[in-house]
Amino acid sequence: MRVIATAVGFHGGSLHKPCDGFDVPDGSKASWYVPADKADVAPPKTRRKAAGPETLSDVTKADNEALGAGLV
Repeated sequence: MRVIATAVGFHGGSLHKPCDGFDVPDGSKASWYVPADKADVAPPKTRRKAAGPETLSDVTKADNEALGAGLV
């Protein structure tokens, strides 16, 4: 039976991500996949990168720039 993953799951020695299609034995059930003929799965949303410093050194540089601008 052909199924579509709705969440990340492990089956048959492979890790499946949302929207992946794969085969399982007939009658198999799991909470993280649905039969392909009943699938209404939207692609997973991507996360936007947050604006601002990413590392401690970026924070330090931003603080130094802000402090330096006020002293001149």
